[in-house]
Amino acid sequence: MLIKITDIAMKKMIENAKNNNKDTVINIYIDRVMCNSIKYGLAFGDNNEKIHKIVGPIKLVIDEELNKYHNELEIDYIFKPKEGFVIKGYPKYNKGCSKCNGCGRKP
Repeated sequence: MLIKITDIAMKKMIENAKNNNKDTVINIYIDRVMCNSIKYGLAFGDNNEKIHKIVGPIKLVIDEELNKYHNELEIDYIFKPKEGFVIKGYPKYNKGCSKCNGCGRKP
């Protein structure tokens, strides 16, 4: 899986790790799967034994489930409307929406 980290996201990861006396080991995981999207989680970790990828100074521990859904992820950091990390997934395949209305969208 290809993982891209924007410059601002990398800067913020390093900054947050230093401020919290943590290594720059980042866990990326699936928080929940909904009918038309995936909610991701990102947390600092300290388990160097499970490193899957290294991007610059950042060591990534990646949930194996992500490989089922994506070829590529991009981690960015935004300031508006709320400040924080954003993970964008680029799916392995395109599936149409079943219009189950689980996301709240009108069919």
